Amino acid sequence: MTSILKVDSLQDSGGNQILSSDGAGNITYTTGATGMGKVLQVVTDTINTTTTTSSTSFVDTGLSINITPSSTSSKILILVSASGYVAATATMYLTIAKDGTNVAGSNGFGYLYSGGAAGDDIVAGFTALHLSSPNTTSSVNYKAQFRSGDTNIVYISNGNVVSTILAMEIAG
Repeated sequence: MTSILKVDSLQDSGGNQILSSDGAGNITYTTGATGMGKVLQVVTDTINTTTTTSSTSFVDTGLSINITPSSTSSKILILVSASGYVAATATMYLTIAKDGTNVAGSNGFGYLYSGGAAGDDIVAGFTALHLSSPNTTSSVNYKAQFRSGDTNIVYISNGNVVSTILAMEIAG
């Protein structure tokens, strides 16, 4: 025997709404309700083409996602995993921009540096992690950006290695 229970909302014993549905399968948790911290949606973007810059200002890597939070209390966890390449004596910085604004300052989330002589090139994985509180139910754009520390050419996804940005909406 199969039973189905259909409801538009759930309330606790005090009459406080803790869960609601719009009838199309979209569930909204009310602040303080059980289920907080659950992943509500995941959005990803990948590139596998080489991107270069010699700019000392942050420029786009090509990794960009838009996510529309379902609640103003949601958090957005942004993860970037990129392949970086710097030649001898070069430095590269990686950051995340939210709606065009760098969230980590001038040095980003870290850097690759090759302080050696010619031929001492470095190829390494680059990661960045940021927990955002956008406080909106409008679309938010997150981009991975990079820059040179010294006007030498630096590379993301050199040799067509896959780089990824991922955004997870966490119920708040």
